[in-house]
Amino acid sequence: MIKKEAYFNSLKKISGVDGRHCLITLPLSDYFSEHALHKYRTLVELKHLIKMCEPEFGLPNLTEEDKKELMAIFENFDIDNASFAIAEYDHFGRNGIGPVEHDVKSVELYIGEKLKGTKYESLLSMVHFGFTSEDVSNIAYNCMLQGAYQNVWLPQLIRLCDKLKQLALENKDVPLLSRTHGQPASPTTFGKEIAVYLGRFTNQLEYLSSLKLSSKMNGAVGNYNAQKVGFPNIDWVKYSKEFVESFGFDCEFLTNQRGPKDRIVKMFQSILNVNIILKDLNQDFWYYVSKDLVLQKKVESHVGSSVMPHKINPWLIECSEGNVEVSNALFEVFARELEVSRLQRDLSDHDMERNYGAAFGYSLVALSYTNDFLELIYINGTLMLNELKENQKVLSEAYQTIFRAKGRSDGYNVFKDIFRSNESYDPLKIDRIINALDVDDETKQQLRQVKCDNYLGYANELVEMAVKKYDNLRSTKN
Repeated sequence: MIKKEAYFNSLKKISGVDGRHCLITLPLSDYFSEHALHKYRTLVELKHLIKMCEPEFGLPNLTEEDKKELMAIFENFDIDNASFAIAEYDHFGRNGIGPVEHDVKSVELYIGEKLKGTKYESLLSMVHFGFTSEDVSNIAYNCMLQGAYQNVWLPQLIRLCDKLKQLALENKDVPLLSRTHGQPASPTTFGKEIAVYLGRFTNQLEYLSSLKLSSKMNGAVGNYNAQKVGFPNIDWVKYSKEFVESFGFDCEFLTNQRGPKDRIVKMFQSILNVNIILKDLNQDFWYYVSKDLVLQKKVESHVGSSVMPHKINPWLIECSEGNVEVSNALFEVFARELEVSRLQRDLSDHDMERNYGAAFGYSLVALSYTNDFLELIYINGTLMLNELKENQKVLSEAYQTIFRAKGRSDGYNVFKDIFRSNESYDPLKIDRIINALDVDDETKQQLRQVKCDNYLGYANELVEMAVKKYDNLRSTKN
C-alpha cells in the first residue's frame, strides 16, 4: 500500500526520474531533496555552533547533555515543521521576517528561532559565525553525495557485480562464439565474457572506494577574514581542518569563496564510466537475446507488445540504456562546468548542484533495470555450442599458429586460402582438410586435437582472476 501511494503521489511529477521511476529513486530523496539540503545545512551550522563553545572561545561551556539538546534540532528535523519553516523564511516570510530569498540565511533564521526562549539564546550571535554560505553548503552537499553514494547507489552496483560474478562462475566452461566487427572470431566462454564486465566494474569500484571528498571552511574569499577579525587569537586554519575532518572529508585551505569541486568531479567521472560500462553490457545482452543465446523467463501477467501477444521484449535493458544516456548527459555537464567560476565566485553551480539527485537517479534506475533483467534470464548453452560448431573456420587461428610453431612461415596464407569463403565447415569437412595438408602425421594429429570446446585459452582461469579481485576488494571494504 505504501508503494502504491508513493507511485500515485508521483503522477504529477514532470520527469521520469521521480515520476514513473519513483519507487526506485525514492530513497535518494533522503539525500537530494530540498528538505535534505535544509537538513544537512542545519547539521553543519549546529556542529559549528557546538565547536565554538570550546573553552578557547570564552563562550558558555556546553555539557554533553547540552550538545545533545542542540543536536536534537537536527535529529528531529522533519519536513512538516523544520523544512516548512525554512521555506517560509526563504520565499514567503515568517515571524515578521522576509521573504529573504536566501536559502542558507533561512536555515540560520530557523536555528535562531529554535534557540530563542531557551537557555541557548545567548549563543544566537554565534549561529553562522564567520561562515559564508558556501562554507555551509559545500560540506552539506558532500554529506549528501557521500550518503547517497554509500547507502543507495553503491548497493545497486554491488548487486549487479554479485550477479555478474555468479553468472561468470556458472558459465565459465560454456563455450561461446565470439564476434569481432560482428563477424565470427575465436572461441571464448560466456563466463569469461561476463567476467570482463565484472573486472571493469571492479576497477571503478576500486577507484571510488579510494576517493575521499574534500571541503573548505575559510570564509567569503578563502582568507578567513571574518573568522580572524572576530576571534584573532584562534588558529582558524587548525579549526577548519578539525571541523571539516569531523565530517570525514579532507580540508582544502587554498580556495576562493567557492567550495572545492575537483574530487566531486572525479566521483562523477567514475560514475559516468560505470554508466558507460553498463550500456556496453546492456547492448551485448541485447544481442544475445536477439539470437536466443540468452532466454528470458516468462512473467505471466506482463505484456511485451500491445498488438503481438507472443512478444517478450528485453525492455529492461533497453530502458536501462536510455537512463544511462540521460544520467551521463548530466554528469558530463557537471564535469565540464562545476570547476569553472568567475573570479572568486558566481552562482552558476547552484542549480547544477540541485540536479545531482537527477544524475544519480537516472543512473540508479539504469542499474536497477539491468539487475531486474538479470534475474529473468537463463543461458542457452546448447545453442551457444551449436553456433560455435557451425563456425569451425574460427579454428583457423589455432591451425596457422601451430604451423608457425613448427617453423612454417606460410601458415597464415595456407589457411587463409582454405577458410576465407562463405562455405560452412562441419567437423567432417575439417578432418578432410587436415588429411589433405602437406604436413607430417604428428602435426595433423595436433591439429585434430583442437576443438571448438577446448580451444579456449585461459578463459576459465581469467574468470577466477576476475572473481578473486572482486572478492578481495569487497572483503577489504566490508
